[in-house]
Amino acid sequence: MNRLLWVILLTAYLIPPQAAAADTVLVMQVGLTFQPQNVTIQVGDTVQWVWNDGSHTVTSGSGPFDPNAGSLFNMMFDVTHQSPSYTFNGSPGLYPYHCIPHFFLGMTASVTVEEGGTTATESTTWGDIKKLFSLDH
Repeated sequence: MNRLLWVILLTAYLIPPQAAAADTVLVMQVGLTFQPQNVTIQVGDTVQWVWNDGSHTVTSGSGPFDPNAGSLFNMMFDVTHQSPSYTFNGSPGLYPYHCIPHFFLGMTASVTVEEGGTTATESTTWGDIKKLFSLDH
């Protein structure tokens, strides 16, 4: 029994933890708005936009006067392109985006990308494992 417990603990210690699976967050187009208007995700997650009606774009940047507008993504968003998506694999930060034809009508939104979280795990060393079986607690 004691040997089996050692094998189980040693195996659990030697198997590396698996990375958390990336998420996909849906943003709906409702009239001339993106809903929700602001989403928070982690690095590696994907935002997928869901079309409802009209002809729009999903364009990175704060608006048409942003010198970097469209440099990250610039996708058609219409009856032919009903669910464009973008995976945020870059640096954490605030990523504004907009619809080019409806920017001046307020069709803007943003994605906040946070550093990928890790689950809290207890640090275990070989010495800690040996202490579990020590008679000198």
